[in-house]
Amino acid sequence: MTRNESMKETLKQATHNRARVIALLAFVLAAVLSMVGCSSPLAPSSSEGKLSVVVSVNQWSSVVKAIAGDNADVQTILSSPSVDAHDFEPQAQDVSRISSAQLVVLNGAGYDTWAKNAAQTGNAKLVSAAQENGTEDGDNPHLWFSAQARRTLASGVYEQLVKLDGKHKADYSSRYNAWLKKEKKVEEEITAIRDNLEKNSTTSEGLTYAATESVADYLAHDLGLTDRTPRGYAQAVQNESEPAPSDLHSFETLLTSKKVDVLVVNKQELDSTAKQVLAAAKKAGVPTVELTETRPEKYATTLEWMSALVSDFQKALSSTAK
Repeated sequence: MTRNESMKETLKQATHNRARVIALLAFVLAAVLSMVGCSSPLAPSSSEGKLSVVVSVNQWSSVVKAIAGDNADVQTILSSPSVDAHDFEPQAQDVSRISSAQLVVLNGAGYDTWAKNAAQTGNAKLVSAAQENGTEDGDNPHLWFSAQARRTLASGVYEQLVKLDGKHKADYSSRYNAWLKKEKKVEEEITAIRDNLEKNSTTSEGLTYAATESVADYLAHDLGLTDRTPRGYAQAVQNESEPAPSDLHSFETLLTSKKVDVLVVNKQELDSTAKQVLAAAKKAGVPTVELTETRPEKYATTLEWMSALVSDFQKALSSTAK
């Protein structure tokens, strides 16, 4: 069984019970709201003539807002970068906003199941990054790090906006094309770095990375990097369990022997084990790229964030090109 297949199975088991609990919560909250009535103050108020759009997490909100513009009232449920979407439990107000929206934009792949369940209590059109990208529950859900997933999500949002509000098609088309130009620029930055790294690499494997968590695997793949994270360690982290001492030792050995070119660290999940790995990398002089799972507040858009991360990778890898 491959690493991805093993991770997929453990993620499915880990999210199954959570999904059932969240589904029940959404059902109960929806029932309560229906008793209160449509005039409940919890229901979202969209400006006259504007579509009501709800986005589950902040990683996708800037993409949706860029295309919808002032023709839609776009609200984001989980906008704080300090809250983990995996563990988020929606409040009654959140369920009301989602179930009353005309368009709901999700990440999918088990990342924001609470939003999917809430949306099913209403009549909103759904756009899921996972579904648009062909990503299944149990796969790596951090799709905003993928250039392909960003494009497919944006395309799906554009198509639904036009279907729901055809009279403003020209506006949506103009803004969608403007967003595509910005996305293309980021992808050109990625391509330039990848081509340069491949040109200067003297090995068939090219440059490699290891990660304390798999959050940025899609971006690393886009950059042409090969993942050398010890399989046992990666599976334990994906299963939200403590890595075995042997797996942690393998990781530290990988770093101290400098058999990996860069270490990717998720600063939002920096537990004692991750800190130990980070310390080993710094002691061995292995460059690191420290990032977060959610978009930091200093970046206005996800594309600005991705461009900054691409630059961080370039700086880290420039000293290790083989």
